[in-house]
This record gives sequence, C-alpha cells and structure tokens, in this order.
Amino acid sequence: MPKKADYPEWVVSLRSGIKASCGTGWLVSDDHGRMRLEVHDPAVGKKQAVLLPYRWHQDDWVNGLARVRQVNAAYVTGGLSLKAAAEVGEKTSSFHVDDWQDALSRFRAYKVPDHVSEKTFTSKYMPVLTPALALLGGRSAPKDGKQLCEAVLKPWKGKDTMHRHMWQALTQFLHYCVDDLGFKPVWRPPAKRLKRAKKTGADGSKRKAKVRGYALTDADILQLLDSLPDDEAGQRWKFAFQLMAVYGLRPEDLRYLTTRRGGEELWSEYEKSKGGTEGDCTEERKLLPLLVHDVDGPVNWHLRQRFHTRMEKLPPLGPVGHAGEACGTYLRRQPVWKSLRLKARGEGQKLVPYSFRHRYSYVAHTRPKADGTPRPVKEIADAMGHDLATHLHSYTGFKARDLESSFDDDSVATPAATSGRNATSPAKAQ
Repeated sequence: MPKKADYPEWVVSLRSGIKASCGTGWLVSDDHGRMRLEVHDPAVGKKQAVLLPYRWHQDDWVNGLARVRQVNAAYVTGGLSLKAAAEVGEKTSSFHVDDWQDALSRFRAYKVPDHVSEKTFTSKYMPVLTPALALLGGRSAPKDGKQLCEAVLKPWKGKDTMHRHMWQALTQFLHYCVDDLGFKPVWRPPAKRLKRAKKTGADGSKRKAKVRGYALTDADILQLLDSLPDDEAGQRWKFAFQLMAVYGLRPEDLRYLTTRRGGEELWSEYEKSKGGTEGDCTEERKLLPLLVHDVDGPVNWHLRQRFHTRMEKLPPLGPVGHAGEACGTYLRRQPVWKSLRLKARGEGQKLVPYSFRHRYSYVAHTRPKADGTPRPVKEIADAMGHDLATHLHSYTGFKARDLESSFDDDSVATPAATSGRNATSPAKAQ
C-alpha cells in the first residue's frame, strides 16, 4: 500500500474531504480509471462497494467528493444499502442521465480548444447536437442511443459526407456521456453507421491506381523529429508525428483520438470510406503500436499515456476533413522534409503526410511479431481500419519492398550445394 505522501495532492484532498464528511469506513480508490466507493460498516458486517460515474482523475475529484457526500446522506438517513443510496445520489447529481444540457456544456469544454476550435464545434457539432437535445427533452424522447441516432440523423440521409460528419459528432458526444460522465450504457451509440448501397457504373470501370507513396524509414522519422523547431508549435507537431508513425494514423485520425478503460487503450473514432463498396465506412478502432527503432532498438515515447493525461496539446488541424493539408503545410516548411522529398523522388515515389502511415504498414508487413511469425494481412488491414481488398490494392508495394531478403541467396555455391545425396548434377537436371 503506497504511503500517503506517495499519492497525488488531489487524492489526499479527496480522501481527507470524505473522512471529514462521512467519518471512518468510507474510502474511494482507483478501479481501472474509475472511482470506486467502498464502505466498511460494522453494523452491516461486510464491505459494500459501488462504482461512481467519475474518472480517477484530478479534474473529477471535486465532483466525486460531492457525490460521495450525497450517497452518505442517503445511506445514513434512509437506512438504505450502499447501492440504493448511490441510486438516490445519482438522481440528485448534476450528472444524472436526464441532464443533457449540462453534459453538452462539459463536452464542449472537453473538445474546445484542445481538439477542435470554437468555430469548428459550432459548425460541425452543434447542427446535430442541438436537435438531439431538443428530442431528448420532448415528450416522445428516444429511449436509447440507437433511437436517438436514427431520429436525429434523418435530415442528412442520402448525403453521405455530411451524414458521416454528423454521425461522428453525435457518437463522440454519446461516448463521452457514457464513458466519462457515467450515463447509462443504453445511451451508447450503435457500432455501425447505416450504409448506402453501392452505385455501379455502366461501363464496369475499375478504380484508378493510387500514386505510390513513400514509406518513411525509422531513421527518416528520427531525423525529422530531431530537426523540428524547439517552440510550442514544433512540440505539438512532434507529438502529432510520433502518434502518426507509431499508430499508423491518418492525419484526420488526430482529431478523433480518445482513450478508454482509464487510459489503458487508445482509440480512433474517425470514420471514412473503406474504398470498397460505396458508402461502406471504417468503424472506430483500437490503436495498436509499432514502435520506432533507433540503433539500440525500440523507442517508447509513452504516447498513449501522454495523450491520456491531456498535458500536451496537438497542433491546430484546420477545418474537419483538412488535417492532411495542415500537416502538409507545416512539413513543407521543414528543411529535412524537403531533403526527404528529394530522396523519395529519386526512388520514383512521393513523400506525403500519409508517409507516416505508410511506414506503419511497411513495418507491420516486414517486422515479425515477438514470436518470430509474420502478421496475417487481415490483422494488419483491421489495425489500419482498411477493407482487406483496399489494403491489398494500396499496400502491396510496401509488403514486397524487401521481398528478396525472405529468400535464399544463390549467388555463391557452397560445398553442401554441390555434393551429397541432395545435390543435382547438370546431366540429371536436363
């Protein structure tokens, strides 16, 4: 058990406040990133425990303390079990599931300005969140997240791009309400967005081949990162490029990053076309790292943990859908990027912001797993949010880049190759 001095100051303040308000026997602890309330009541004879709808985080301890005080009052005066007292506390809490307006205010404070600008939030989030709150406050309010999504998104039916943006805004809000504010799981949105049927061309024409992008090497990435300006903008972009390289992110993914399970998992909630059936889009995905290596081996930048603490900010990414342009604008100003672009051009390829993602695909295909076995292509496609056919179409070049190294070298004949019962003479070879 850590000593009191080892706990962060906010934990000491939280527990001191609970002891002063509730007496001994009441304790809060960390349960996978959530607050867990335990009560040791001699009159009951056994420990009781409930999870509170708050993160184990310094930003939530004040609200957590207020909730514990509410639960304590209901427990002591009502003669209730801890679970029943917690339900009473929920109904009197500002985080009760019916308090959607308060949830929207907190979601806005969470998104602006660290993830999106005020202008972007107003233009890309409020058009769907305003009618959502109106529906939730009406007489025939939706009963769960699925009903809410179906009702609110009707105006954008058939407008695939706008429907996708509105879907992303609404589902981010609902995930925030459930995962961060403790709303009931019934409000979690459905995993898949409704898809449109494919429009087939009369000529049966195939999609055009994409321009071959250059896959940055780990040495390229380290050289670029070391060269970035040591100012606030440089540090923000350095963090972004590290994330893009290690997790194979599209630039637009940066806008939709979130952590789950108390920071144990990093996810992208970005949704875009898979490139297969028209209207068929990627789903949110858990991000899996492929660390950059230097001469001494893997370099762990602890990106998931750094993102979860919110202590570091990502750079401004411009309007929704234009993060790639923002990345490209910054990179084109960097001397090392210019030299890498010439290097790529000399190999008949093109250096683009997606080259960090290309690096991830190349490493996934060529660097064996810890047990020495190769990764199945389907697993790589899933990790990158790809349709399998699209992955094979677009990334076969990276897969085969070092193909020769996987086979034997026949340029030098060894004694074993020219003698013995397994050798084949020229005469027999005829």
